[in-house]
Amino acid sequence: MKKALLSSFILISGITASFGQRLVLLEHFTQASCGPCAVQNPALNALLDNNLTKVVAIKYQTSWPGTDPMNAANPTEVASRVTYYNVTGVPNSVLDGNFYNGSPGGVTQTKINSRNSVAPGVNTRVSYFVKDNTAPLNDSMVVSATVKATTQVPAGYILQIAAIEREIEFATAPGTNGEKKFESVMKKMLPGASGTTLPAIAAGDSVTYTYKFSLVRSNGTDVYYNLGQASAVAFVQNNTTKEVLGAAYDEPRPWLAVARAESQKPVRMKAGNDLAFDFVATSKTTVDQKIKAKATITGLPAGWSASIISDGITYAETDSIPLPANSSKNIQLVVSGPNDAVLNKKVAIKVEMNSYNILPGVKNTLNFTAVTPSNILFLDIAGTAAARFTSAFTAASQPYCALTAEESGNLDSESLNPSTVKKIYYTTGASYSGTLTADKAAVFTNYLNAGGNLFIMGQDIGYEVNGVGDLDALEFYNTILGAEYVGDGSTTAVSVTTVADDLILAPPLTSSITLPASSTSYPDQLAVSGNAAAVAFLNYSTDNVAGIYNEGANWKTVYIGFRMEAISAAAYRNALVARTNGWFDNTLTGTEMKEQLAAYAPAFPNPAKSKLFVPVSGGSGNIELQNISGKVIREVRLNGSQSSIESLSLDGIPAGIYFLQTTSNGTRMPVQKIVVE
Repeated sequence: MKKALLSSFILISGITASFGQRLVLLEHFTQASCGPCAVQNPALNALLDNNLTKVVAIKYQTSWPGTDPMNAANPTEVASRVTYYNVTGVPNSVLDGNFYNGSPGGVTQTKINSRNSVAPGVNTRVSYFVKDNTAPLNDSMVVSATVKATTQVPAGYILQIAAIEREIEFATAPGTNGEKKFESVMKKMLPGASGTTLPAIAAGDSVTYTYKFSLVRSNGTDVYYNLGQASAVAFVQNNTTKEVLGAAYDEPRPWLAVARAESQKPVRMKAGNDLAFDFVATSKTTVDQKIKAKATITGLPAGWSASIISDGITYAETDSIPLPANSSKNIQLVVSGPNDAVLNKKVAIKVEMNSYNILPGVKNTLNFTAVTPSNILFLDIAGTAAARFTSAFTAASQPYCALTAEESGNLDSESLNPSTVKKIYYTTGASYSGTLTADKAAVFTNYLNAGGNLFIMGQDIGYEVNGVGDLDALEFYNTILGAEYVGDGSTTAVSVTTVADDLILAPPLTSSITLPASSTSYPDQLAVSGNAAAVAFLNYSTDNVAGIYNEGANWKTVYIGFRMEAISAAAYRNALVARTNGWFDNTLTGTEMKEQLAAYAPAFPNPAKSKLFVPVSGGSGNIELQNISGKVIREVRLNGSQSSIESLSLDGIPAGIYFLQTTSNGTRMPVQKIVVE
């Protein structure tokens, strides 16, 4: 009975690509650890999504420049296409073989329209179905492609068939560039990377080829992350000119889709309260389904329980929930408990659903996390510094709740409340994509304005914020973090020295520490903005600020422009966390903190026109105003008898950006960016 239903489902699903209009083929070379790929892929994907009837894509995940599990699953066939097009760098896009080959930025709507308007040299059709084999045989995917000649096609053309996965979404980034979602990833070339050599085909005649491959690799792993996203592409190519004569596509058949309800907010667990996680199961077929749901909850204390409820009925794991054809059903996972054992924990929840009568072995999985009250909420989007931070929290006797990038991705202002989360520690490591978006800036701002404390650390936060041009994120960076981005660091070793008498780093860091040389190390070079103060310097050819702390009426921030992974000594890491906690908890506030802030007060006004007023201490030293090339434009010598505020004439200085450097008693103050109007 199961196979009869499956066959019916396949026949009804149909084929989306048919004979007629040209479907342009885009072959895209990318990689999960390629920084420029993370920057350029979103725009390319948006363009493709707006042209679903004009263009179809195949994405090849290359073996370089870093880690990529999608390449590791099939490196040989990817390498063959890399060699075929002589691809030497990623990202790289190819349109219809020889129509365009270069940066994805060169793939435009105009190019797509132009190529789409050209009649295809052959008409191509492709279709697939999944064959549900009886154990011990593995299930297989069967793909058929038909080529019909519009004019005489000489022998020697190549038919290429690619089984692809339309959408892959990882819980955490599989590489180092921060990307978690990938589209149209090539899984298998049929019968191989060389394709099928076609015979001569007379005008109006057609040929059909059918291939099958196992959905389980020889090492026992599944070919597809989600079989419901399986799809197929076929195209005919001239190997001499590389021109693609025509392409076709057969779409995924996600017979069962599971998603969180759009209105569902992240949930904060509180003892004694029931929690309801809403999600929607959707049928994408004309066959009535019987679905089963299983919830796995990690971290749930004794005395707590979970139930699956739909239409007011509570279902056990073994029960079947009816899902009529082409319909949606609201389902709830209800978690309840009477005691306080859940406090200062996170609860990871996984719901698995499958269709009992359509490929029951294929499970749709939904993961979400309940955030519980905690002294410290630790958010690690890079996933590379968790052990170093959590060890420091433990050393400081600070209870914490740690979330991964995926778990923290949907946090909003309702989830982050200073009454339950006293302090947030947010680390981005070496990531330079998605470190500080406008959405994150808004969530952090609301949290801070309610009386929160934020520690943020990462080597490329300033680099991204100033490069992307997101004004909301930039305003948060300048006004709340109190930072100005000066430049990107280098991969050479660099020392970090503290500002004299700084209350956060100076006591534990009596000597400098060294950030080791690394091909992935680019610590941000910063300057202080507004009323913030520096905590440390990066010692390059000229000093640049490495860390900044700031405070408002009821909030505090600490921002470190390098990554925790670069600090090898546990004592320094522990001291950084302990001193920050002390300041956040008001054990270090008072006259000393105010004096520290006053000592590094910024020059004003900024922007300035005719004069600039510079707060100074009573020591000897000098004030220098430098242009962006480092040339000293104005200089004032300090002999110790000066007033607390020195004036600097700006007469005759062209409008533009300058940098103010003050030295007092041999100590360099934080560099301040000055705008002259």
